Amino acid sequence: MAGEDLKWLSVPEYAEMMGKDPQHIRDLCLQGEIEARKIGRCWAIPYMEPESVRAEQRVQEAVNGIVGACVAFIDASIVQLTEVRETLKEVAR
Repeated sequence: MAGEDLKWLSVPEYAEMMGKDPQHIRDLCLQGEIEARKIGRCWAIPYMEPESVRAEQRVQEAVNGIVGACVAFIDASIVQLTEVRETLKEVAR
């Protein structure tokens, strides 16, 4: 993020452009999920063309979907392993 020509947006401006709640945007800035600079008590977010932002959102949504599927698979596997364990315990009695 270099260059003095860069246009900066406030959290409310960015939130409006993204259709999100300003507090959610502040939280993302604090977590480092959005590239931003803290200036005093305010966040400055570099402007990106809406299509670039949407492309980043699509990638993030895809990643979230993959992670969700992995978590669901692991959860199902744990349930199955627990059932197998209980069955083996009964057989061993």
